[in-house]
Amino acid sequence: MDSENKYAKFIDEAPSDDQMSRLATMIKELYDAELEVLRCEKALKDAKKTHTLISEKTIPNHMESIGLAEFKTKSGTKIKVESKVSAKPSKDNMPRVIEWLIKNKHEGLIKRTLSMLFGVKEKERADKVKAQLMKDRLPVRETMKVETSTLSAWVRKWLEEGNDLPMKMFGVYDKRVAKIVEGKPKDVFDGENL
Repeated sequence: MDSENKYAKFIDEAPSDDQMSRLATMIKELYDAELEVLRCEKALKDAKKTHTLISEKTIPNHMESIGLAEFKTKSGTKIKVESKVSAKPSKDNMPRVIEWLIKNKHEGLIKRTLSMLFGVKEKERADKVKAQLMKDRLPVRETMKVETSTLSAWVRKWLEEGNDLPMKMFGVYDKRVAKIVEGKPKDVFDGENL
């Protein structure tokens, strides 16, 4: 009995060569899968950029140059160029846009974010601070912004009502977009095969 190791039950067995080989294969599969995700994300980003260029510039400009507002191909794909007023103020103009909206009583369009920094051990204080921000004179950072889609919808309505607006400051422009209205790709794409 002395020759038996009384600690043997606590010693892990070394993995077999087969187990190690399987693990190495799994790690390689994970590495390849992560690499494929990165490739696909980049490809999607590039495809969206190309789609935007073609749908907002290339086709609308060409169709305008040949005097067409819509067109149907022999294969049945129908495209139409739609135009709508949009607004996208520059980063430099955004504070002036916000000031204009407040002055003209349209502050409901503005999203405000208040943020504060707390240490790791200040959970209780962070939970109570909402009601005591000003009373405690804590350093608060406020950011204000207006979402582009919200601002664009408001600008369209505002202008349709015949109101004046500082167009340049608001970054107002006529956004033309070519849209496929018949024979859409999603009508033939089943999620796997084209």
